[in-house]
Amino acid sequence: MMAKVKLLRTGNAPLEFEGEKIAGVSGQRFRGKQRNRWHELALYRLADGRFVLSLRYRTQWEGEAEADEAHVCADQAELLQVLRGVDPADRVQGYPPHEVYAAKQARLIEDLRVTCENLISDLLEEAGITERLA
Repeated sequence: MMAKVKLLRTGNAPLEFEGEKIAGVSGQRFRGKQRNRWHELALYRLADGRFVLSLRYRTQWEGEAEADEAHVCADQAELLQVLRGVDPADRVQGYPPHEVYAAKQARLIEDLRVTCENLISDLLEEAGITERLA
């Protein structure tokens, strides 16, 4: 069912459109573990067949900023390309830059990467999007 949607975009004007939400996933509680930093993804289909991908970074750490992105994709191929280019750690401040924290920072980044990759897979599965061989 088509509905009016307004998505915030950090550093840009909000994106407004009419579309149908076909999938949504959150990493706040992922694989039974509550997270302090996570991503939320939502996928919308427009009447003309295009997709809108909402990608939100959320954090409970004081001093670390949240971020919202929205991407308009002409088709499934472009959507998959955008998702492959997602850097789950591009907004993460994490631990202070010091060798004492290097291992913790590396674990944080790896955890966000793995969690986001799983969320992307879950989003595509929920939306019924598959990559087919010819």
